Amino acid sequence: MHNLVIYTICQGDFIYDNFLKQIDFFKTIHKVYIQNYKDELSNDDLTCIQAATIFIYQPVSSTHGIKSTENEDGVLKLLQPTCRRICFPSLYLDMWPIYLETEPYVGGETLDNYENQGLTLEEVLELYDTNKYNFNLQKRVDYCIGYMRRKEDLYCNIKVVDFIEKHYKTWKLFDTQNHPNGIIGLYIAKQICNLLSIQIPDQDEFECSHIKVIQFEWPHSRYMKQELGIEYAHRDDSHYYKNNLFIVYKQQHLKKYKIEGNPGSLSNPP
Repeated sequence: MHNLVIYTICQGDFIYDNFLKQIDFFKTIHKVYIQNYKDELSNDDLTCIQAATIFIYQPVSSTHGIKSTENEDGVLKLLQPTCRRICFPSLYLDMWPIYLETEPYVGGETLDNYENQGLTLEEVLELYDTNKYNFNLQKRVDYCIGYMRRKEDLYCNIKVVDFIEKHYKTWKLFDTQNHPNGIIGLYIAKQICNLLSIQIPDQDEFECSHIKVIQFEWPHSRYMKQELGIEYAHRDDSHYYKNNLFIVYKQQHLKKYKIEGNPGSLSNPP
């Protein structure tokens, strides 16, 4: 019996749950998912890795000691010589204007640039309303593609970056910056099957029932079309990012000048 270990961020488990587990081969094996970003690997984690006959993983920097996959002194040294190693890059595309779910804020450096120039909140929002705000989206996307490609070239036997670069303007490939959707999930699942010489199901069964898996997604903005040339049709929710600019500006201003107390409502930009 095969022992499958998926050693990734949530992307690997997403691919397994929505695609691989449909396939008869994967229905008959023991599968363990281990988050490769955990602070520490437990003894149970290490035991599972040692017992793996198939190890699907994403690169982990050599600075993370035993958790690393970028040198032979990390978890890879625990694998059996006969274990099949399958690696794909961590997928990340920074193509949304400004978002609040992370700290520091995604896209927040663009607001820093305008604040450093002495622009007031009203002037920043005027730039946004007149389509003159520069979110540096192309620079951010190019950095992501370059970073993924370096990891892919060095460590991965599954290739996905060319696919992303070719199609991200015409196909919606990501629901958030680090949550690829079913299109990429299927693309990687097929490569995993090819590497393992596994026959995949009929295309209609394998694709159509799962290709539109969406957990949650960040709203579309006209700036994505303006700065990146995004072609797929979506409702313009640019007001969402204007609101985010308002909130981040207020929060950064409070931190900068150490103003205490309730700044009032941050939900209604002028």
